Amino acid sequence: MKPSLISIHIPKTAGQTLRHLLELTYGKDQVLNINRGRLERQGKALVSLHPEQYHVLHGHLPYRAFISPYHDSETQLITFLRDPVERVLSNFRYYRKKKAERLEAGKTVRHNYDLETFIELEERQNVMARFLEGLELTDLFFLGFQEQFLQDIRLLSKKLSWDIPEEAFLIKKNPTPSTVKTDKAIRQRIAALNQADLELYNRAIALKSEGYWH
Repeated sequence: MKPSLISIHIPKTAGQTLRHLLELTYGKDQVLNINRGRLERQGKALVSLHPEQYHVLHGHLPYRAFISPYHDSETQLITFLRDPVERVLSNFRYYRKKKAERLEAGKTVRHNYDLETFIELEERQNVMARFLEGLELTDLFFLGFQEQFLQDIRLLSKKLSWDIPEEAFLIKKNPTPSTVKTDKAIRQRIAALNQADLELYNRAIALKSEGYWH
């Protein structure tokens, strides 16, 4: 037995809101929410958490390393993408927010990069492409976009026949403060460093315009 629904939560693509809706729909006890980082910190393998006992698997889990063993023709695989430049900027805002919280609490931090340094880190580049590596977009049961999250989550709920109240779709704004106007050169540098993500994102837009995931 395998989870019948797997949600690949790419960082900063409204995954927390999606998780809330999944738990509301299927019940918290039927949603295994687990991230690669937590597994690594605990020294555990995903199989040790028995994902086959859950209806839904959701989290920051790259496809090739974690999801592929649980993906077959009967699995409904979903994810959301976001404009690559905006995703990196949002990721940086979240990173700095967490660092500030630790410092305010009197805790130490190993690093506290500025934006120019952050975007040059290889692990912060082409995150969407790396999460979906080994997967064809056309194999996804559903792909949505963070920029039109409400529209796409309603579409997904219809495709999956969710029976949840209308007020569940009253999506709260992301509490992370917005970035002050970002220098054009920085945006261009982010785009140059994330070409794989840009290609993936544009491919997804083209497929959606052709009728995929509707």
